[in-house]
Amino acid sequence: MPPRGKDLKGAIINLYKESKSQRQISKIIGKSPATVQKIIEKFQAEGNTLNKPRTGRPPIFTDRERRIVVGKCGKKSVD
Repeated sequence: MPPRGKDLKGAIINLYKESKSQRQISKIIGKSPATVQKIIEKFQAEGNTLNKPRTGRPPIFTDRERRIVVGKCGKKSVD
């Protein structure tokens, strides 16, 4: 079974340090070359492959959902 999660990233970095090409790594690991490329680029830029924490809580509604709710319950005349 191919590695997953942190093991996947570690395996890709180890193969990269062994001077394997991105295409060779993608065949060995079983992931797309784009996935391998992104992990290697992140490692080169930051020196690690850890995920950054989010800056805050994600919004409950998307912009589109918010517009729909405001459109349905906004601006009604009061008689």
